[in-house]
Amino acid sequence: MINPGFIGAKLQAGKEIQNIQTHSQILVLAVVTGLRMPGLLEDWSHLIEHDQNYDENLKNYRNFKRELRALSEDINCHNKVRIDPFESFNLKYMKCSRSV
Repeated sequence: MINPGFIGAKLQAGKEIQNIQTHSQILVLAVVTGLRMPGLLEDWSHLIEHDQNYDENLKNYRNFKRELRALSEDINCHNKVRIDPFESFNLKYMKCSRSV
């Protein structure tokens, strides 16, 4: 990715290499997508807006997180008795995707 002639991100008539803007966008995208993604079971309560519904929203958030943890524990219990444990959908390993 260091050399703009390596691979083009878009096809342009009469061009053999990408322009500076496209090259820069590819580099930024590669860097940003390489950052650590936050886990689903991490604390997200700081993102709840502090308005007139804050207390109710925080309560709902905590109930939802409790249900997610219970589901993760249920998956753990099932995996203990499985011949081939399946962790792909275990919430303790799942990350939250971000849009860039």
